[in-house]
Amino acid sequence: MFGNFMRSYSFVTAIVIVGVLVHSSLIAQDVKYSERKADLMKYFTEFITWPNETESSVFKIKVFGDHYFYKYLKYLYADTKIKGKVTEIEYVDSPENVLGCEVLFIASVNEELVEEVFGIVKGKPVLTVGDSAGYAQKGALFNFYHKGQKVLFEMNYNVYKESPLKINSRLLDVAKIIN
Repeated sequence: MFGNFMRSYSFVTAIVIVGVLVHSSLIAQDVKYSERKADLMKYFTEFITWPNETESSVFKIKVFGDHYFYKYLKYLYADTKIKGKVTEIEYVDSPENVLGCEVLFIASVNEELVEEVFGIVKGKPVLTVGDSAGYAQKGALFNFYHKGQKVLFEMNYNVYKESPLKINSRLLDVAKIIN
């Protein structure tokens, strides 16, 4: 009886340990992916000029639809300056609140909201960065995608042409350009 109990206990313990390890591995991948996205977003800002960018002392990044990434950016950029300005990170959950920033990160949300957001920011001096398949085609200037273990980005050149933002050609050289 005791032997059966120990075998069952050992089996359950092994299952729990495997579950914890798999979960920890997935969390580590999420953190690594979030870190890479955050690094790329900061990299983008080094090669982009906003009209009237000297008028404010704050560089604002808004996150729409991904509270985890918002918290990560808030932690990561707590004491960081972008373009010599204090960085402010804000979470928004409504399309009406997406303006008033230099960068808008748009996570995977429902289609109607995505279309509404892209309609609001179209032609405005807002760098839109998507994180879902097809977002560049729908109106994001940049969109992240995976290729194996790498996080890469595509750029919608038509969105860029309609935007008042100026992008250094070195950034264009490393982006996957789509129309």
